Amino acid sequence: MNFQTFTLLKLAGTGERKIHPVLAPVIAFSFLFFGGLGIFFLILFPLPVSPLMQSVWFHLELIVSFSGTALFTFAWVRLVEKRPVSSIGFTKERALKKYITGWMWGFLLISAPVFLLWITGFLTFEITEIHPPVLLILLLSLIAFIIQGATEEIVVRGWLFPVMAMRAPFWIAVSTSFLFFAAMHLLNDGINVISFLNISLFGLFAVGHVLNEGSLWGICAIHSVWNWVQGSVYGLAVSGQSLSFPLFHATTHGSEWFHGGPFGIEGSILTSVILGAASWVVWQKSLSG
Repeated sequence: MNFQTFTLLKLAGTGERKIHPVLAPVIAFSFLFFGGLGIFFLILFPLPVSPLMQSVWFHLELIVSFSGTALFTFAWVRLVEKRPVSSIGFTKERALKKYITGWMWGFLLISAPVFLLWITGFLTFEITEIHPPVLLILLLSLIAFIIQGATEEIVVRGWLFPVMAMRAPFWIAVSTSFLFFAAMHLLNDGINVISFLNISLFGLFAVGHVLNEGSLWGICAIHSVWNWVQGSVYGLAVSGQSLSFPLFHATTHGSEWFHGGPFGIEGSILTSVILGAASWVVWQKSLSG
């Protein structure tokens, strides 16, 4: 099969400067590192002390650091590789439909293991009393995760994967993509073998999805809603990070193998099953298309 016919790979080849595949992961890391330095701008302001303002501060950190990373990546693509920013996967064709569909699929993907844990008694929920601070944090977290989820897709699936696939064997580009993505979470609280596996599976699913769709719109939406719903709606830890003022407060019961422990539901074996099945479906479609 000629993998170079995939839309995302063809778009990556439109630039004047090609990146050596050995250097690509180093450059991708530099996007995250240098782009995220903007967070230090926030140290000019006094640290908040109230729980509400601490939550606001946390989401502002996400917005500032990941916005910087996205802009740094865009600048590299435009000024160094000399190709349009849209060539990393932001094509105009059916963009809104792909994004809305991605939000629907992202909600179903994260809700499937949550539902299974709830009906089996490994999770119980209590709804939070709705008042203006909760609504404020829900909205702010939505904005933050839209930016955060999209930025990680921009760096890993929009830039790193297709740039490597242009000059390296396809399987190496795919493997580097999902392992790089998983390695980005190695310092998160509570990470273990299962959570590392699940993040790798999400990365594998994401590559298959962008190959099928030919753009980043859908996977950006899936990634964003995956994080936002599990943290700010269901009240679960997001890759080891617990959020304040969620819509529901979740209580876990039983073995951490099932509910994921301090890392959250991304450390659950039920999530492994869901992501494994989703990865199989998208790759069956990619390889048979």
